[in-house]
Amino acid sequence: MKKRILFGWMIIFSLLISSPVLAQTEAQEPDPTATPSAATAADQEDIYTFPILGFTETRLIGPFDSAGIQVSFPEEWTYPNDGRLHLEYTLAFFGQNYVAGQGLIGGVLDVEVNGTVVASFSLSQDGDFSSDIRIPPSALVSDRTDGRMQITFNLVSEESCVRDFDVNLVIKESSYIYLPHGSSSPETDLTLLPRPFYQPSALFDRTALLVMPQDPSAAELQAVMDVSAGFGSLTGGNLILTTVTVDNLTNTQRNAENLILVGKAASLNLINNLDLPVAISASKFALNDENDGILQMVVSPWNKARAILVVSGNSDEGVIKAGQAIKYGTVLTTTANDVAMVESYRTEASAPLAATDRTFADLGYEDRNMRSSGTNYAYYQFYIPPGQTVSSDAYLNLFFSHSAMLNFNNSGMTVILNGRVISSVQFSETTTQLTEVQISLPPSAFIQGTNELQIQVQIIPYDSCTDLTNFISAWATVFSDSSLHLPLVTDTGGAADTLNLSGFPENLAVGDVQGNITFVLPPNTPAVWQTASAVAFTMGNQLDNALSQISVQFVNDLDLKELAANNVVLLGKPSQLPVIYDWSDTLPAPFSAGSEVPYDPASRIVYRVVEGSTVGYLELFNSPWANGKSVLLVSGNSENGVALAGSALGGGDLRGSLAGNFAIISSGQIVSLDSRYPVDSQLLAAGGETAVQEPAAQSPLASEVQKANRAWMIPAILLITMLTVAVILIKLMPVLKKEKKENQEEDKDSK
Repeated sequence: MKKRILFGWMIIFSLLISSPVLAQTEAQEPDPTATPSAATAADQEDIYTFPILGFTETRLIGPFDSAGIQVSFPEEWTYPNDGRLHLEYTLAFFGQNYVAGQGLIGGVLDVEVNGTVVASFSLSQDGDFSSDIRIPPSALVSDRTDGRMQITFNLVSEESCVRDFDVNLVIKESSYIYLPHGSSSPETDLTLLPRPFYQPSALFDRTALLVMPQDPSAAELQAVMDVSAGFGSLTGGNLILTTVTVDNLTNTQRNAENLILVGKAASLNLINNLDLPVAISASKFALNDENDGILQMVVSPWNKARAILVVSGNSDEGVIKAGQAIKYGTVLTTTANDVAMVESYRTEASAPLAATDRTFADLGYEDRNMRSSGTNYAYYQFYIPPGQTVSSDAYLNLFFSHSAMLNFNNSGMTVILNGRVISSVQFSETTTQLTEVQISLPPSAFIQGTNELQIQVQIIPYDSCTDLTNFISAWATVFSDSSLHLPLVTDTGGAADTLNLSGFPENLAVGDVQGNITFVLPPNTPAVWQTASAVAFTMGNQLDNALSQISVQFVNDLDLKELAANNVVLLGKPSQLPVIYDWSDTLPAPFSAGSEVPYDPASRIVYRVVEGSTVGYLELFNSPWANGKSVLLVSGNSENGVALAGSALGGGDLRGSLAGNFAIISSGQIVSLDSRYPVDSQLLAAGGETAVQEPAAQSPLASEVQKANRAWMIPAILLITMLTVAVILIKLMPVLKKEKKENQEEDKDSK
C-alpha cells in the first residue's frame, strides 16, 4: 500500500512540473486563424489584413456612426480584376423594445470604397457575421489628390430613433482586403515630385538609388548633396535613398529600382541609354545657355514600372543649378511636364521662412470642413528657422463657422500647439456665422524647426437622429483665411547649445551663416561620399528650406575664405583628413599624427579600439577657420566606422543618446562625452583588451542572443522533465512487477 501511495505522489509531482512548461509551449504556437482562410496560398501576397492597414477593432453605435481606412497603395498598381473585401463583424441590440433572438429592422451597414457603395447589409439579427464583398476595378481607383484609397463603413439605424433600442456593431480585425494587381508605367511629371519616387504609405518602404559619376567634381558632389537634402525634405525623411557611383551600379539594381542620375552629361554614360525629351548629342544637351541646368524624367528602359530622374547640365555650374531646383522642391516646367530648364538660383533663405504673418493658405492648406459626430482633427505645420524664436506678440487669428443644429453645451474646439493645450472656444448661436477669434500663443510653446498646430473640433448634434440620410446637419469649417502672426526674434537662450550634438542639425544653421553649410570630403572615397549624402538627406529632412546653400570642397583643395564664412561638416577617416592632425588644441578628442584613434592629452579618458572592430566618432567644435562658426567631424577608424557615425545622426532609437561635443559609436550603443566637463573613465584604447563601460543602450546582437536563449530554454526544460519522469518510471518498474506478483500469489491463496 505504501508503495502505491509513493507511486501516486511521483506521478502527481511529474505532472505538476510538466504542466506549466506544456502550457507555455502551447501558448507560443501560431494562431491558426491569423492567416485568412478564404484565399489560396498563391493569393497570400495580395492579402492585406485590417491591422496592416492601420485599422483596429472598431465599434459603431447607432443611430449613426462611421469608421474608415485611408491607405496608400503604390500608384503604379493597376487593377484589371475584381478585388475582394472580406468583412467580419459582430452585431448586438440593446433596449426595452428588443427581444433576444427576435428579428427586426435594425438599420443598414453600407460599405464604400473610394466613394462607391460596394455592399449594404440589413441589420436584423444579432450574432457574428462574415461576408466576401466584390470590389469592381472602377471602385479601386482613388479620386483623391494624394492617391489614397478610402474604405468607409457607415451605420444607419433610423428605427432606433423611434423605438427604444440601440445598435452596436463591431468591425473585427480579422477582416482583410484582397487586391490582385498589375503594374503600369509611372507618371513622369516633374511638378509632382517626390512622386513617383515616393508616396506616403504605411505598407511599403519606398526606395531609390542616387547614381553619381565615378570620379565626380566638387560641383557634382554639391549637386548630389543638394538632391539628397531635397528628397529628405520632400519625403519627410521616409524615402530609403542609397547613393552609388555609376561603376558600382549593378544590373540588378538598375533593373529593379527608381534611379536619380546626378552629374554632367559627359560624366554619366548611363544617360546615353535613355530616350530623353531633350536628347544628348556628343555628350552634351541642346541648351539655350551652356551653363543652364536641366531636369528630365522618363520611364526606365530596363523596367517599365520604374522612373528615372536626370539632374544634369553641360557644365559644373549647370549641374549645381539643377541640384538646387530639387533641393528647393518646387519644379517649374514649360511646354512639357517631364523637362525643366534652370537658368539661375538664389542662395538666401526663402522669404516665407521669416514671414511674420502666414495664412493657412500660405502654408498650403485649404478650408477644412469636418462632418463627423464626435472629435475631428485638423493639423497645420509651419517652420521656425534655427536660431530664432517667437516674441510674446504671437497669436492665431482663427476664422470658423459651424452648423446651428449642434448641442452648443458639448460642441467646440481646442487649440493645441506642439502637444500643449493653448485655448478652447465653445460653440454658440453667435458662432454659427463666420467668426473671427484671436488666440494668444506663448513663446515657450514654439520649437525651432517644424511646429504642429492641432485644432480639435468636437461636433455633437442637437438631435442625433436628424438628417440621417445625408449626414450634413452636423458640421464645422476652419477657413484657410485663418492666419498665424509670428514675429521672429533672435534666440539668445539657445546659444549655449551650439556645440552640443543633441542640437544637430539646427545648431549648424544658426547665426550669421544663414543656413550655409560646406561639406569637406576626401577625394576618391565613394563610401565616404555615400555617408555624406545620407547626412545631407537628414539635414534636408530636419532643416527644410533653412538649409539655404550647400557647397562641397575636397580636403586637398580648400577654399579658406568660404570655410571662414560657413559652418562645416567634415567627413572621413582621420588619415583621409590630414588637416585634423594639426588641431590638437581645437578638437574635443584630438588624433596623433597618422592615428585613426582619438586620444585625450590630459589622460582623463583612455580610448581602446580592438583590432578589427568598427567604431565611429562625432566631434563638434569651434571652427579653426573663423570665430563664431562650428565644425562637425563625422569620422571613424574605418570607412565603415564613418558610415556608423553618419547613421547615428540620421535617427533611430540611439539618436536621443547624442549629447555633449564628442560621441563614440559602436555596434548598438552610443557613448556621449563632453570634453568641457571631463570625467574619470576608461572607454577605448588602441590595442589590448576592451575596458568595460556601462553601455548607453543594449546591443541588438545581445538582444537577439537573449531571444535565442529563450527560444531553446522551453524545449530543453520540457525534455529534461520528460527524461526525469522516464527515469522514475524505469526505477519503479521492478517494484510494480514485484507488487503485481505478490498480488497474484495472494489471489491464489485466497482461492
